[in-house]
Amino acid sequence: MRKWCIPAALLVILAAMLLYMQALVGHQSLQKEAERWQGESTTPFRQIAAFLPNASTAEEAADTSRRLQAELEDDILCAYGSREESEASFAKRRTQVEVYRVSSDFFRLHSFDAANGAAASFQSEDDVAILNEEAAWQLFGSNQCIGEYITVGEGISRVLAVIAEPQGSVNARAFGGTARIYTKITAAQPVTFYEFILPEYYTGFAEQTVQAALGTAVITDCTDRFQIAALWTAAISFFFGAQQEAVNTPPWEFSAQQTQRHLCLLAALCIVIGVSLLCLLIRLVLREIRKMRNRKQSVQAGDTPCEQADAVLSETLL
Repeated sequence: MRKWCIPAALLVILAAMLLYMQALVGHQSLQKEAERWQGESTTPFRQIAAFLPNASTAEEAADTSRRLQAELEDDILCAYGSREESEASFAKRRTQVEVYRVSSDFFRLHSFDAANGAAASFQSEDDVAILNEEAAWQLFGSNQCIGEYITVGEGISRVLAVIAEPQGSVNARAFGGTARIYTKITAAQPVTFYEFILPEYYTGFAEQTVQAALGTAVITDCTDRFQIAALWTAAISFFFGAQQEAVNTPPWEFSAQQTQRHLCLLAALCIVIGVSLLCLLIRLVLREIRKMRNRKQSVQAGDTPCEQADAVLSETLL
């Protein structure tokens, strides 16, 4: 039975890799918002991200959102924002943070888990801030800080919620141990990224609509980005495609891109292991068939049991 040890080991490795790939995709819940938004509708929706090499303003972004909604029959969702480095303080505590200035619908599109409070009311309240757990611990020493007032840059905001950022090894590297605060964007502030949920009336409609609206933006279709066809396209683009202009992507997008690359590598390894396993199994099966055929020929030729045993041993050594 020793001859089956290597195929069994390869099969276990292959199964473990497939389970790990499934876990990687499972941790990318922020890339599945189109399914949640679609609900019971028969119209498919797509989640489209756009990153601008040259920033526009929040006022222009709001105009783009209103124009798209007026042109389409179904309800859409549009969130946008930008990132900056700033200082946050509470009482005598001060810390450097990443500040994301985002639109009202940002937390309707991004369903972060809440560690404390409710991020859903971000849409309807002004002068509020949502902290990640790292920012809450650096400023307050815990996440029990709902209702407290903090200074972010030159503005004062009330803490509305503390969110738990996505789990998993890739997310941990992308989001890091960075203190991060989300506040509402104002009309004059810059916008460097958009995220849309749009109806897909025909293949490519949502992506083409965003491209037409934003021009030079780097567009990513987040829906089904971890399916085989999308991974193949991503791999071809990464290794052989023209390099897109670099943009400062937010951590949830960086995590998704890293997950795609991990999956491409793992898929290539799975193919190699699968082909090796198949070849090995074919070889073993052919050897067994040859042994059975030789035994049958020995019996028909009237060989003695010793001669038959010698023939089997010879086949095994071969």
